[in-house]
Amino acid sequence: MPKKTAKDTNNASTALVVQEQDTPKNNENSILLWASGNIIGESLADVDEVKNRLPVILGKILALCWINEEFQTLFLAEPSACLEKLGIKTPEDVIVSAQTTNTKRPSIIVFEKRQGSNFKLRLFSLSLTLMASK
Repeated sequence: MPKKTAKDTNNASTALVVQEQDTPKNNENSILLWASGNIIGESLADVDEVKNRLPVILGKILALCWINEEFQTLFLAEPSACLEKLGIKTPEDVIVSAQTTNTKRPSIIVFEKRQGSNFKLRLFSLSLTLMASK
């Protein structure tokens, strides 16, 4: 059965991320190129834009982490650098932190570092949650 693509107009996908081809392995550039097929680069000018638009972007990134372990490793190592390489620019006072739990599922916390303060304000967090229903 042929794989559906984002360009398939007869059966347009409603998936959060569309996997058009086999995921690449072991090459940072090819992994980032693969991920950029689902992430549209943009520049977020201020904290309000970060609060409004970054959760959707990071939700897609969590989904990509779920289906590609190499991408997850790359993202967890340096979340801000990975976002930058994907074309996502955030204000300097925004800090993106990523970690995994004992289940190895990644979670992301986004902070704002206020000028003149040593403290960070938590803006939002995201994590993958599996739910079963009957």
